[in-house]
Amino acid sequence: RFGERMASLWLPIVRYAEDQAHQVGSDIKHFYPNAHFYRQWVIDAFNRDLPYTDFIKLQLASDLVEGPDSPNLAALGFMGLGHKYYHRGRLDVMADEWEDRVDTVTRGLMGITLACARCHDHKYDPFPAEDYYAMAGIFSSIELVNSPPLRQEKDAKGKSRLIFPQEALHIIKDKEPKNLPVYVRGDVGRPGDIVHRGFPGILNAGPQSAFKNGSGRRELAELIASDENPLTARVYVNRIWGALMGHPL
Repeated sequence: RFGERMASLWLPIVRYAEDQAHQVGSDIKHFYPNAHFYRQWVIDAFNRDLPYTDFIKLQLASDLVEGPDSPNLAALGFMGLGHKYYHRGRLDVMADEWEDRVDTVTRGLMGITLACARCHDHKYDPFPAEDYYAMAGIFSSIELVNSPPLRQEKDAKGKSRLIFPQEALHIIKDKEPKNLPVYVRGDVGRPGDIVHRGFPGILNAGPQSAFKNGSGRRELAELIASDENPLTARVYVNRIWGALMGHPL
């Protein structure tokens, strides 16, 4: 019950849901019927007292930290259960999905609104638009997958339909890494200078770091979970304090 209670605090932060709340006909390719594997992983992580730094790293990059056969692949549901919009091949739609992931990670783990810098330099915090696109580039270099993948079967009438394997996990994997331009005013039709994938400079105690290993997910996880990061522990301690004491710090 402890794990369930703590998971009930965490899952809304990462916008957990078990479906996409929309369906066109019998199209189920955007569905998450096995989302419960991620929920159960979170519950078990609390019950086995997994250190919070590992809790973060495994959710962002368990396949890179522990390898493709990691027993913690279900943790990748943190990103793998993210929004999937229709017309996903369009650049403007992809840009909206990247924003969701940037916002979930930065707001959820560090309490910052980096996504506000998608269209302009942040008006209240020291985050230029370059910082936003540096992180968006990480999420433009991953894809949401089902593992094992969906399979097709034919019904009695010979019509093909998609079948979710009962053991399928909704996770992420790296694809060809790419750096994004700064889209002027957030308009994907107005690309500006290219920004290398990386971490906001103000949180890196120096110039913006450039990620070079694949998408950069593992490097991102290490920097968020680092003892040198002034935000991560503070944000989560505040949430726990609020849950246990009735009022956040």
